[in-house]
Amino acid sequence: MAQAKALVVGGSGGIGKAISVALAQVGTESALIGRHREALAATAEACMASGSTSFHLVTGISTLR
Repeated sequence: MAQAKALVVGGSGGIGKAISVALAQVGTESALIGRHREALAATAEACMASGSTSFHLVTGISTLR
């Protein structure tokens, strides 16, 4: 079976962070998007500590074109 993948917008805090970590705990590879560099990096580290692969991009969703 293929490994699940997810894109989480708002992964730097709150519900987005909780979803990111929960997905990582079940082995989902995640791409995280958020505006706060340090908080987003901390979320990515928490995901990787669960043994999952995580990539993060610092941006506001309104700036993606």
